[in-house]
Amino acid sequence: MRKGLAWQVGVLSIACTLVLCELWVRVLTPQPTYTKSLHRYVINGESDFGIPFYKADDQFPFASMPQYRAQVIDNQEKQRFSVSLNDQGFRSKPFIPKQPDEVRLIVIGDSTVFGIGVEETDTVSSLLQDQLNARTGPGASTIYSVYNLGVGGYGPAEYYLLAKRYIPILKPDFVVVAWFTGNDRGNLLDSEIIFDEVGLPSKVKRRDMYVDEDHHWRTNSPEASVYRIPILRESHLAVYCFKQIGRFWRYVERGRMLPGEAPLPVSLDRLARGLQEIAAREGSKIVWVILPAQYDIDFNKDAEFLHAVQGLPGSTMVNLVPEFRRVSDNLNAYYADGSHFSRRGGEVIAHSISAAMERLR
Repeated sequence: MRKGLAWQVGVLSIACTLVLCELWVRVLTPQPTYTKSLHRYVINGESDFGIPFYKADDQFPFASMPQYRAQVIDNQEKQRFSVSLNDQGFRSKPFIPKQPDEVRLIVIGDSTVFGIGVEETDTVSSLLQDQLNARTGPGASTIYSVYNLGVGGYGPAEYYLLAKRYIPILKPDFVVVAWFTGNDRGNLLDSEIIFDEVGLPSKVKRRDMYVDEDHHWRTNSPEASVYRIPILRESHLAVYCFKQIGRFWRYVERGRMLPGEAPLPVSLDRLARGLQEIAAREGSKIVWVILPAQYDIDFNKDAEFLHAVQGLPGSTMVNLVPEFRRVSDNLNAYYADGSHFSRRGGEVIAHSISAAMERLR
């Protein structure tokens, strides 16, 4: 009798603890449960858990679908924006031969360059083009053209491959490479790379990531697997715990516990030198840009990126971390969400790039 009562009390205590933990997580750090994730986006009037514009690629982990068009509502971030991709799958103008009076730029990066959360006219690339042409004035003989080569989910290894593929095609005068402190190191850390004969990437895959038949990129990570368990997928506590397990496992399997200590498959400085060599062959100059995430503005994540490009010829560095720290009292005005930039933030970035170009002339 006493054993049965003790067992019941123990079960009740565990249940109460779980309920309290569930409430604690819901209040302090609410998680993207299955239903919430399933209805996060409205794409062309229909609910979806992501923007379905990805396709498999032989060289990249995934690529964007050419000629994709959509009106996007993000219910989580309270955003509305349109997406229109060109024949190569970029949120950019069509690729055309370079004109004699044209100064051409390409901007390489991830979703911060792509411009999640803003219209195409408010992306860094469009704002930079507007600023450069406004500076020359109407009727000027020189026309600036800026091509947006940002792809959501890419990282430093993919930036190198983009440069390798598109610098010889587009023949830019300037190459802007935007490194994002929020996840670029993590994306590189999660990459499986096939190297060429000189030790640079020739093909990049991502661990546990694939493109499904509906053109979403998916993952088999522990944090995603909780959605496959009906009894747990609506629990904020379960989603949070599985997310921590996934984060823990990613670094334990590499023999290190802290993300900043985990060894990269290829160093940032090696990728930077390789990209600089490609640009130099085409006569292009490079503007390296460090973009901070809003949530890590107070951390010194820019140091590794700064070190990677020290002493590289034909290039200059723009570190936006100090600039965004300077306006830390009003950071929300510069971000569309915790990772992506609003028009105001994009204007600051574009102005800094424009000033850096003057240093290279």
